Amino acid sequence: MTHTESQDLLLDLAYGELDATRAAELESHLSGCAECRQEKAVLDEARRMAAPLRELEQPSPASTSPSFARRAPRRSSSTTGTSGR
Repeated sequence: MTHTESQDLLLDLAYGELDATRAAELESHLSGCAECRQEKAVLDEARRMAAPLRELEQPSPASTSPSFARRAPRRSSSTTGTSGR
């Protein structure tokens, strides 16, 4: 695996999107490349810091239930700022 290939795959590794073989190849490269280890550390830290924000993005199970949809007020075009076209 080349250095450039490794850098291209770091984000995939951070999100667990590499198959086991490809992840092992990248981990092997990381063991000998301080630059890629540093980049991986930056990505890992960014993901750690963003984790609480991801929880805020997830709708609660109640807000996606059909009964909630019936109770939730509907926004008319006048409240959304659209002209209805």
